[in-house]
Amino acid sequence: MSENICISNVTKRFEDGFRVEINDLSLLRGRIYGLIGPNGAGKTTSMKCLCGLAKLDSGQILIDDHPTLLGNEETNRMLGTNFIDMEGLIGFTLQEIYDEQKFYFGLSSIPTLESLLQQVELNVETTFYFDNMSLGMKQRFLLVLTFLHNPQVVFLDEPFNGLDPDGHRLFVKLIKHYSQECIIVISSHGLNDLEGFIHAAIFIENGYVKDTKSIETITNTYNGGLSDYYDRQKTIV
Repeated sequence: MSENICISNVTKRFEDGFRVEINDLSLLRGRIYGLIGPNGAGKTTSMKCLCGLAKLDSGQILIDDHPTLLGNEETNRMLGTNFIDMEGLIGFTLQEIYDEQKFYFGLSSIPTLESLLQQVELNVETTFYFDNMSLGMKQRFLLVLTFLHNPQVVFLDEPFNGLDPDGHRLFVKLIKHYSQECIIVISSHGLNDLEGFIHAAIFIENGYVKDTKSIETITNTYNGGLSDYYDRQKTIV
């Protein structure tokens, strides 16, 4: 399997002095990556930089060896995103959100909303309002919506928030299924949530991607697994 995304010398400076820096990172199709780091490390900010929601100051991102212009319509169709901020969906029904997604990406032959709700075990009507759902229900709905247009690269920001054990198991099952045809990057504070199914961990601190290791290497090297790896990385200056 060849490298599908190569990120090199990416930097982004913000007015408050925070800086995102990714010097060298390669992501492969069919792989799930856990983006981990302390609070305020820049996990969400880094993902927004990589999907074009924040304009880069410098650097290059290659997708299948082709330079990528972030933020344009063609690139947007290649990406799937799900960030914590859900305010923009308040006041809309599930059907309205589904229809908007369908229109935005110009989709035709796609699963019905009813079938998507069944897929994530949500027993609600399509006319149900998004803001009337619990956080866990919202996470389930947004998960299948993220993959509706068959994106090549997907960024999920803290998707385990609000999920009960049943929701967690369903989430992992679906992620494994979807990851066969794309690259998935998941940010999470829940190391135990990630360790059982990610292929590699990306450690970030103070906006800087310090290290990337396969989960196999981590479990073979660190007695405490991903948690031990996380603690060791925090001590490296």
